[in-house]
Amino acid sequence: MRGHVDIDLIKQAWLSIVARHDVFRTAFVAWDSEQLLQLVVAEVELPWYQVDWRQLSAEQQMQEFERYRRQDIITEFVLEQAPLMRCAVFQEADNCYRFLWSHYHCLLDGWSVPLVLQELFDQYQCYNNGETVNQPAPRYRDYVAWLLRQDSLSAMDFWRQQLLGVTEPSLLTVDELPGGNDAGIGRKTYPFSISQLHTEQLQQLARTWHVTVNTLIQASWAYLLYCYSGNNKFHFYRWHQEVCGISLAWILY
Repeated sequence: MRGHVDIDLIKQAWLSIVARHDVFRTAFVAWDSEQLLQLVVAEVELPWYQVDWRQLSAEQQMQEFERYRRQDIITEFVLEQAPLMRCAVFQEADNCYRFLWSHYHCLLDGWSVPLVLQELFDQYQCYNNGETVNQPAPRYRDYVAWLLRQDSLSAMDFWRQQLLGVTEPSLLTVDELPGGNDAGIGRKTYPFSISQLHTEQLQQLARTWHVTVNTLIQASWAYLLYCYSGNNKFHFYRWHQEVCGISLAWILY
């Protein structure tokens, strides 16, 4: 984060988010030997680490950050203790801060992370402007109730039909160079950019299918691997006719 940043207000914004969203006050407790329950507590203390590194050189700052990050990665969360997240702020210059946010993977999905960050900076802007933040808190229990009403048996039947006939892994036929020499495999990078038009087409297609652009790219990658495998037991359906025309085209490029 560069520029004039009020770290106290950043922390206040995080505390507001934790207070508004049940998932950030959630612990997972054992009900019996086979079941975990989500326990939402009323109040939690946000783990917050803050340090001033302005006296260190840029190289020393990076070394210290990597040391802290490696330690953070191996520091496990205690599922029975909320919140299952922690924050750390490292001041590197008068107007430069590095922020590290760690959370247990069960709390958020790919859709939610940017929404949380957007809310964080919206909250910070309100506090910075002296405005009152008054947003209704979403009810996580409503989502859980909706999820429990879904027909899981129909979903299982759908995927059984999609994967009908698939009994073995699909091995690639191009996983090594002729003669068994695999030198250089996976060691080259081919950077490229897609046009604004293709980007907009991908975004529109993602909205139509109610998925993310990342999901489209992964699906296109799966289709590309399927083409290389030579396995015709699994058939891609209508979606690939649209996806291949956009995302697969630039992947193959």
